[in-house]
Amino acid sequence: MRAFESSLAGAGGLRIAWRAWMPDGPAERGRDAGRPQRAQGRAQRPPAPDRLAEGRPDAAAPAGPHARPSRWPRGVVVLVHGLGEHSGRYRHVAASLTGAGLAVYALDHRGHGRSDGPRALIDRAARAIADIDALARIAREAHPSPPLLVLGHSMGGLLALGFAHAHSASASGMILTGPLAAAPRVPPGARIAGRVLSALAPTAPLLAPIDPRLVSRDPQVVEDYRRDPLVHHGRLPARTAAELAGMLERVPELAAGISLPTLIAYGTEDRLCPPSGSEMLARRLAGADVTLRAYDGLFHEVLNEPERDRVIADILDWIAARLPGP
Repeated sequence: MRAFESSLAGAGGLRIAWRAWMPDGPAERGRDAGRPQRAQGRAQRPPAPDRLAEGRPDAAAPAGPHARPSRWPRGVVVLVHGLGEHSGRYRHVAASLTGAGLAVYALDHRGHGRSDGPRALIDRAARAIADIDALARIAREAHPSPPLLVLGHSMGGLLALGFAHAHSASASGMILTGPLAAAPRVPPGARIAGRVLSALAPTAPLLAPIDPRLVSRDPQVVEDYRRDPLVHHGRLPARTAAELAGMLERVPELAAGISLPTLIAYGTEDRLCPPSGSEMLARRLAGADVTLRAYDGLFHEVLNEPERDRVIADILDWIAARLPGP
């Protein structure tokens, strides 16, 4: 796996950091390199899944005896991280995806990780979605032919929905893990006060910090989260709360306009993003190829739970079943 880092000019001119992980060529890797060990009791694959649509032919592909196969990489994944964290926390996921022949691109949201902007501030959800589109364009320019999938976690799942709805022609499939799709009930007065504060003082701390103990049941993951200087550990800004609340109100509308093949994976003991949101999404998405996979007893970050290898293997199986043949 080869890693790259760069930045792009995001919506409004903000500098957005991004990174990419590239798979080795077929001759440089074993058949199952990077693939996590399969666990027993894995859920069955849905029958006759839709195949992912391919992009336009790669006119820039190298020619000659050392040229890569036209279907390499086999696919491209644009990974969208959650609230308060950063893309570097997904290197292990990228290792498995690249081991399966997939290129991975991931940004740090505005105000997150290595990107510019006040910490954890999503000034406009539409701008965050535009940033994702900008990265997807970079990925598509580099790899015109393979199918492009978007993988969103938590808040990233909500933004991935917005991206898929606004740029339906840009993606061929969607994977959501612990998506933020339903919010806990908030008294109307508090909701109104939050919107007022968002307008008057957008960076004012409003929501309580994310409790690291709710992220994963793996003590090492929790400790790493606590110590990570690129993770936002403070209260969350009023504007971020208002923007996400506004998007959550539109989730049924967004879902009804998305027909992409979709995998939704969540932990049944997720206390950060209600599992009811994942279940609602599975009912509301317009596509015929929607897979809902619940992992009994897992917390919010199913990709960072002790059972992470099984979850990643299930994701790889879902992707493999939908990629065009060699």
